[in-house]
Amino acid sequence: MLAIFFVVMNHTGYAGQLYYLQIHDQPLHWLLMGFSALHKTAVPLFLMVSGALLIGKEESFAQLFKKRILRFALVLLLFSLLGYLYEIREHLSDFNYYYFLTNLYSYRLVDSYWYLYCYLGYLLVLPFLRRLAPAMRDRDYLYLTLLWLVFKGVDLLPIFVLGEQYGQSETFVLFVLEYTFFFPLMGYYLEQRVDAKHFTRKNAGLAFLAMLLGTVLMCLATERWCTFRGEWPAIAGEVTFGALNFVSALALYFIAKTLFLRHAAPAWLAGALRTLGACSFGLYLLQHYFLAWLRPVYTSLSPVIGSYPACLVWAFCICLVGSFAAFLLRLIPGLKKLI
Repeated sequence: MLAIFFVVMNHTGYAGQLYYLQIHDQPLHWLLMGFSALHKTAVPLFLMVSGALLIGKEESFAQLFKKRILRFALVLLLFSLLGYLYEIREHLSDFNYYYFLTNLYSYRLVDSYWYLYCYLGYLLVLPFLRRLAPAMRDRDYLYLTLLWLVFKGVDLLPIFVLGEQYGQSETFVLFVLEYTFFFPLMGYYLEQRVDAKHFTRKNAGLAFLAMLLGTVLMCLATERWCTFRGEWPAIAGEVTFGALNFVSALALYFIAKTLFLRHAAPAWLAGALRTLGACSFGLYLLQHYFLAWLRPVYTSLSPVIGSYPACLVWAFCICLVGSFAAFLLRLIPGLKKLI
């Protein structure tokens, strides 16, 4: 639920996610920039949860293909078609089969559906992850985390030293595996391998401090990069927020698990969380429509309570209305198995 709220916030543009760029001469921009960096944990959190739930399952290749891979391929096809039909309606154009098929292949029909392609890739390599994850030792997971910390942290060094970003070589393919390899394995490790005794308030506090430190470093790097360039372009956060967002994602997962291990949710709250959580995928598929349809919430509230608070209300309404829409769709026979 937290991850899908972050997804929605990521798509609010200058109303919310990029609002800090418009007030970069005000102290408040530091706090809002930190929130924007935190929103970038959305996809990592989803993939960590998926790794926690799926890597340990026993399934045949046939079951995996039918139950998961084929399902997501159908979702991608159907909802991309819906998006294309909506685009045709908006622009009063004709249906073009060639355009649809070629752009479906190259994921350009609905920008936010890039995650479906990413997730399909993860599902295709899931059988290998299921063999790999249990065989890895604790120090292997530690090495993997340190590897990410070192090479992701190095990405920020040129900004601090020279004021410019110099990305790693495109032929250095370690981080091509970030979404299909690293985050699912980390989710599996935290869920299946770490003993419950380690999920303490002290360790959760340390995780929070690590998240805070990582966020501060990314914000300082963004400030340095923009100051050196003499401008605050929309891509500012994209340059730096991906460097240490894995630290925040690991910390958030650890903190959430610590909270729920130590405090059992009442039955009514647990039921509500399960229901809303089950609607998060449907909400993801629909959120770009509700961003447009519910924008009047933002435009009407912004002059009254300010842009960022209005954006938070807008995002909350999208999550609430979108979840209800997903809940209704899941009542339709056949659709529940897809979304």
